[in-house]
Amino acid sequence: MDGVEGVPTLDVSPYVRWRAQHAAYVEGEVLSDDAAKVVEGWGRAFGVYGFAQVVGHGVDDDAIEAAHGLSKQFFEKTSEEQRQRFADSVLDDRGRGYKAKGVVNVAASGVSADGALSVARPADYATEYIALCDGRDPDLSDLVPGLNAAVERYFAGMLACNRCFMELTALALGMERDHFADAFAGASWLNRLRCAYYPSQKGAAPTEGQLRYGEHTDWQAFTLLWQDHGRTQCADAVVDPPPGGLQVEVGCDAAVFASAPPERRGARPGRDCTVAAPRPRSFLRAEDGRRPSPGSARSLGAGTRQNTVFVDCPPRPRALTVNAGDQIEVWTNGRFRSCVHRVANPPPGSDSARLSLVLFTGPRPETSLAPLPSCVSADRPAKFAATTSGAHLLAKIAASEA
Repeated sequence: MDGVEGVPTLDVSPYVRWRAQHAAYVEGEVLSDDAAKVVEGWGRAFGVYGFAQVVGHGVDDDAIEAAHGLSKQFFEKTSEEQRQRFADSVLDDRGRGYKAKGVVNVAASGVSADGALSVARPADYATEYIALCDGRDPDLSDLVPGLNAAVERYFAGMLACNRCFMELTALALGMERDHFADAFAGASWLNRLRCAYYPSQKGAAPTEGQLRYGEHTDWQAFTLLWQDHGRTQCADAVVDPPPGGLQVEVGCDAAVFASAPPERRGARPGRDCTVAAPRPRSFLRAEDGRRPSPGSARSLGAGTRQNTVFVDCPPRPRALTVNAGDQIEVWTNGRFRSCVHRVANPPPGSDSARLSLVLFTGPRPETSLAPLPSCVSADRPAKFAATTSGAHLLAKIAASEA
């Protein structure tokens, strides 16, 4: 969109290389100049946008290709009846398993970290399979041989990558790089891989206001998204993604906002607005008491609306699309943004489908979720009430159930 900056691209390889040479934290350690520049860029990207296209992450191409290809087979080479054997409602285990189209309404979970603001939309035009890779996921080998192993390998590689990202976060906040290490050590059911399949809409058009995935913030720490790059996932230069992809809410000036089509205008007020206490599953109300039209939202408290628009965020070659979730915004007391985003529909009549791999990361569920003392001051008082990481996630899952 003209007049608006898109999501920045950040090469983290200098820090990855420095880290490989300094595996154990040593008090008083000094970063190389190149690694320090990565830290600076990390802080800028997530302080301004809440998103970055991250290259140089070090995840194996083979792991990405296998997990993506076999996950796509799960949705395209099996029947709905076969997939329903592994439905979330059957497994009944913290959101694990398959969800058919119409089961999830992510917009209801909110467009703010505290859940006080949400957008009214129909259930999402998407299906998904959630794996926790904790030894309790169902065996899918009779449907797609090799899928479990491919998902577990991908999951492990991405978690290793996230440990690096949490170090960058600590350093960008002026803390020691191992600050978050204990909270993220070991297994946690907050770590979950969403294999997200957005089926073709040809011959089955979405209802009014329905999107592939509605406006929302993510609920955990960092989200590591592998967008569908097209025919080949890990090509060096060629990216040919299917239409109808990720859109990210970014700030803009008043002129850009005024000229933007209504469906591209932002979904929440400025970050400094005061909002009501969290109300899971609540919808905002228009001035006359009715629900707002799909895609609209308003503040529940005092404040000035920030001009924002949704911009396309197509994948970059070999890039992970990384965004900060609610728990990062809470810990940093708003210094890092949990940015609103959504998945748009393809053009009418398109027969394209889309498969994305979305790893949501989080600490152990009992971890305190409250602004860090170093991010609170007289000029910047705590903006969020204390809870735990697990309680926050369970409330968001419940709110998103259509």
